[in-house]
Amino acid sequence: MKRNLLVFGLLATTVCGSALAQSKINGAGRLMLDTYLTQTSAQKAPAKDIIKTMIVTLNEGATREAVEAIGAEVYSDFGDILIVGMPLSRTEELASLEEVKAVEFGNKSRVYMDIARENTGVDNLHTGAAEGLNGISYTGKDVIVGLFDSGLDPNHAAFRNTDGTSRVNAIFVTRSGKKDEAYTTPGEVAAFDTEDNTATHGTHVLGIIAGSRGVQGRFTQQGKNGVQTGEIPYYGVAPESDIIVGCGDFYNEDILRGVDQVIKHAKTLGKPTVINMSLGSNVGPHDPNSATSKTLDRLADDAIICISAGNEGDQNIAVYKSFTGRSTTLNTFISPKTTPGAALLYNAEFWSNDETPFSLDLVLYSKATGKIIESHTISNLNGRSFTWNSSNCPGLKTYYSSGAQVYVTSNIDPSTGRYYVRMQNNLQATSGGSVLFGVNIKGTNGNSVSGYASAIGLGYYSQDYAQFTNEGVAGYDIGSSDGSINEMATGKKVISVGAYVSRSNSVQFIGNGSYSGNGTRNDIADFSSYGNTSDGRSLPLICAPGAQIVSAVSRYSTEYSDAYTKEAIPAISNSFSRISPYYPMQGTSMSSPFVAGTVALWLQAWPQMSSEECMDIMVKTAKKDNYTNTTNVLKKRRWGNGKIDPVAGLKEAIRRSASIEGVTSDDTEKNLIVSALGGHLYEVCHAGADGMTVDVYSIQGAKVMSASTDGDTLELDAASLAGGIYVMAVTTDAGTVSRKLAVK
Repeated sequence: MKRNLLVFGLLATTVCGSALAQSKINGAGRLMLDTYLTQTSAQKAPAKDIIKTMIVTLNEGATREAVEAIGAEVYSDFGDILIVGMPLSRTEELASLEEVKAVEFGNKSRVYMDIARENTGVDNLHTGAAEGLNGISYTGKDVIVGLFDSGLDPNHAAFRNTDGTSRVNAIFVTRSGKKDEAYTTPGEVAAFDTEDNTATHGTHVLGIIAGSRGVQGRFTQQGKNGVQTGEIPYYGVAPESDIIVGCGDFYNEDILRGVDQVIKHAKTLGKPTVINMSLGSNVGPHDPNSATSKTLDRLADDAIICISAGNEGDQNIAVYKSFTGRSTTLNTFISPKTTPGAALLYNAEFWSNDETPFSLDLVLYSKATGKIIESHTISNLNGRSFTWNSSNCPGLKTYYSSGAQVYVTSNIDPSTGRYYVRMQNNLQATSGGSVLFGVNIKGTNGNSVSGYASAIGLGYYSQDYAQFTNEGVAGYDIGSSDGSINEMATGKKVISVGAYVSRSNSVQFIGNGSYSGNGTRNDIADFSSYGNTSDGRSLPLICAPGAQIVSAVSRYSTEYSDAYTKEAIPAISNSFSRISPYYPMQGTSMSSPFVAGTVALWLQAWPQMSSEECMDIMVKTAKKDNYTNTTNVLKKRRWGNGKIDPVAGLKEAIRRSASIEGVTSDDTEKNLIVSALGGHLYEVCHAGADGMTVDVYSIQGAKVMSASTDGDTLELDAASLAGGIYVMAVTTDAGTVSRKLAVK
């Protein structure tokens, strides 16, 4: 993804504005706005008219007219929540409107198959060979899959039909403060190259959801020696689905705009829709009442939304303290995970469980003396901001590199009603780790505080991950990965997806070398994030394959980056007069689209399936095995409800579809599912039937047994039958359907 960061450099003063307006602006927005105003003030020039996308929550009974009256452009309207474009310099004017409850912007997300399909039974759904399907195939046909991501190459061979025509119906690009770019005709789609030639994440994700079968090229594959030529085996879970692409800037408000555009366009086509979002952030309230979560839940009324759980399951980026009795303090340091003295640029947030403020001291602690050498208390700033730097903290000048600063705001969040402190820090210790930055929090008995930290970027922006640690100092708390769950996945109607390892062997390249991951096959991936929401739900909901997944990658990214060559990849196609490469990746970014593709197969069977019904099916049909049933409490929490079972879920979707619509109005062939239970036992299900009779005949036509039920499922015991082939006739009010029955 693109990482366009604002360079912050406030003095140790407060940028003043209306107290009412300040109290309505979220923490990330407050820091972004104050940075902008300070920079323009330093230039002794009026604030430039930069248009910014914002999420506006209206007070009860208010309408959009007041917002539009001051010049805001409404991009998306969800009733009491609007996504608007507004000059950044006029944010406080917008927030001051009596119709406005809250203004939120500035939170930035980041991006987070052959073996996987075989491992989960998806291949058998494509062919109809899964037990009980009787040759009826499920490929996502007549279902729309959409996503919001970066590095999209929509004209890759993986997104074309065998005749070269595109399966991409439309492309929407949303950038902060700009009008949507829409590409909705075949010619416009064909002329679109990519929105970011440095990235390929979105191409890989889309390939997992919906990559086409039948793409010809060169490839390597497990179990086959050397380079093969023919049909590339790395196609998606829903290879015959229709595709709508969303891409652009990764501020939450622009992501929500993009998802809204994808869903609106899908509704005009009259087809069921599933959306994937392999992106997110670790900081935030983790609260379903936040503006972002509420907006996603409303979008989930029109499309099923899958979101990656996050890739921080092996990092101590969360901290929690319940204040009871005499234990009303939370002290912790925020330090580099790997390299002492690495430059850190990160966000950190601390949230009370309610509106009760807590006192937070910024501290510099000397390990040599065992004492705090600098401190500053942050009380409720009511939406104002404060900067701690070398001008008001000599210790930062002495023990940290030039430009070190801690940039803070605090308030009661109007959307969740909870008190928070947010900081954006730029710190690099020059003291060899002997002087530490931390926070000392004093809370109220009966309350609790949750803290989250997230590096803004690695490499040029931040050299290491930020984590909570005690640094071996008595009285300080170490962080945990329990709480690392993606903030964007905490709504009540979205599906949060963790990752397990479906491939543990290396993926061979066409030339020399290979791609190797780690982990134990069928066990949870170490990086898979997890944690609780503010209302006590444990996430992720489900887990899916997410390690070493081979899928399409953008040709533009491979041309831009030396990391890819025509030989250092496991597959490549030259079809349709262009290069279309494939490459392995791992992360919950890969497991989430696997689930989204699975949902597309279920929607093919039950187009009316809602988000809540889909989640219920996932939970009730999830696979449990020796790995998911671990006695390790934290590891068990990583699994959520277990492994997704595409086959069992599809059968349940068929059953529920028929029971709601009525068996006579549905496909009676599709509704009959016969499953072997082991031995001579068979489960016969005619989904939605109010009763049925099962008659079994020999090949010669003699009836050899019969059974009946008042419901739609019965258990047939064929122990009395000799081994051989029989014909089973299932009779319901809708008629009679016959199946061959092989008794061993």
